[in-house]
Amino acid sequence: RKTHPERCGREQRSYCIRHCKADLERRMAASPEKDIFAVHCRRGCFELVTPVYRNGRRVLTVFAGLLDPREKSHVRSIAKLLPVFAAGLEAKAHEKALINRNNTESCQEKVMEFIEKPYFEDISTADAAKAVSLSVSRLCHILKGNSLGTFSQLLTAERIYHAKQFLAYSDS
Repeated sequence: RKTHPERCGREQRSYCIRHCKADLERRMAASPEKDIFAVHCRRGCFELVTPVYRNGRRVLTVFAGLLDPREKSHVRSIAKLLPVFAAGLEAKAHEKALINRNNTESCQEKVMEFIEKPYFEDISTADAAKAVSLSVSRLCHILKGNSLGTFSQLLTAERIYHAKQFLAYSDS
């Protein structure tokens, strides 16, 4: 959050942020159905705040201020636009998350295809990361984040699968 020393007072900045934040958190928790809150501080500053929820959980808080409460038409206009703006931000973030999820699923498929081809060779996480155009750390994060385990676990599972197939269908 940005503060305005000329209006808030630099010496009271930490107090004001703690006080306003605590008050706002309490009010938003008490009224989660509200789409906009007005925050007034003891120095006469005023701002509008819109919480954004996804699946019943607050994921974002949008602030508009510092406003002059005497400019009522300006404040009313912002009060009408802020929830719409916040909802647009949330929709865009949700869209971005879906795109990232699709990219993650695509990445997983590419890694599995990479492992299937040279499963019998000595390959490393770095080789797989290079094959799917990711850093090693990002690849590990994606695999672990989707409960696929580590790259080594995936490679071992693939090797065990092929060993079982070989034993089942070989002439012994």
